[in-house]
Order: sequence, then C-alpha cells, then structure tokens
Amino acid sequence: MKASALNQINNKLKSIPDNFVNDIMEFLEFLSFRANAKDWAAHLTPKDSQLIKRGADDLKNGRTHSHESAMKKINAHVRKMK
Repeated sequence: MKASALNQINNKLKSIPDNFVNDIMEFLEFLSFRANAKDWAAHLTPKDSQLIKRGADDLKNGRTHSHESAMKKINAHVRKMK
C-alpha cells in the first residue's frame, strides 16, 4: 500500500472516537479475510454440491414458498417447541 494511502487512512482513524476501536478492528479482520480467502465454492463437499444442485432444481421447477408462507411455517414450528 502506498504511503499516501496509509496517511489518508491514519488521518481518518484519528478522527474516529475510541469507542469504535472494536468495530474498526472487526472490519479490518473481515477485509483481511476477504483479501486472503480462497474461493469457497471450490472447497464444497460433495454433499454440499448436491444440496445446492437440489435447491437450484427446486427453483427451476417452481418448488418454492413465499416469504409469508415460510414465516407461518417457522412460527408454527417455534410455537410447538415452547
């Protein structure tokens, strides 16, 4: 990274209140992870790949639920669990 970019970042950081330090650190960790992460799709298990293909097939063939329908089913299930 160029020194001018680092200076800009440093100047911005100086203007941010201390109570945001944890948020900044978490975001920097996230950016570091993204920059170094390999393509997750290349590391799927055969079962994961099969489930994704099944989901795509469900979409293609209209086997879906509306948000409203899904929420009703989820709420009914949660009520049973209580």
